[in-house]
Amino acid sequence: MSVDSISPVVYAPGGKVKIRSGFSLLEVVATLAILAMVMVATLTILDNIRSKTIEIDKRMTRRRLIEHSIDWLMDDIASASLKDEIEVEYGSFGNGETSSVKIVRSSSGKTSWQIDWAAVPREERGDLVLYRREKRSGSKEKALYIPLCEDISTFTVELYDSEGQSLIDPNIPMQMVEIIADVYLDDYDYSDDFNDFGRDPERIMRVRRCFCRDRF
Repeated sequence: MSVDSISPVVYAPGGKVKIRSGFSLLEVVATLAILAMVMVATLTILDNIRSKTIEIDKRMTRRRLIEHSIDWLMDDIASASLKDEIEVEYGSFGNGETSSVKIVRSSSGKTSWQIDWAAVPREERGDLVLYRREKRSGSKEKALYIPLCEDISTFTVELYDSEGQSLIDPNIPMQMVEIIADVYLDDYDYSDDFNDFGRDPERIMRVRRCFCRDRF
């Protein structure tokens, strides 16, 4: 089979035959337009995947931080004996609640060991930041509050007796401890319309722990 038999042809006036040697300008433009649309669609999909990946990573990081902090607080409370002093103070911030916990161990009438936990309001971002401080008698190092996690909406520590009644005296035996933390899923944004800080109060992640001190 000759090359002429498979080449595209154009019949010109007068019965003459012209052989086409390439694509027309319209075909080239149409092909480039299709390729451009495919590339734009591909980049859009990749950008959406990247955005979702970043959002999921943020959520996992926030959950990991708050879970680690609550587990640490549980360990501190569980390591305290019934002779140690545990104080819980409550407050409010915006639409949420906040708690602070103080664990004190005394020896010969003097404080030998003290741990403080506090969820402190951060006015400029409309959230709570959870801090921990540990003080030991005789230590030459200054005890500082260490920030553990942020973007918290509510942080509460509740103490209950064996019948589920809230305790005023935190040193009654058989007490239950419940820790609840609500964490914002949205980053703060002053231009958002949900509130002054751009955080949707409906988009939160709750982490809850409940345990009995006598079991540890």
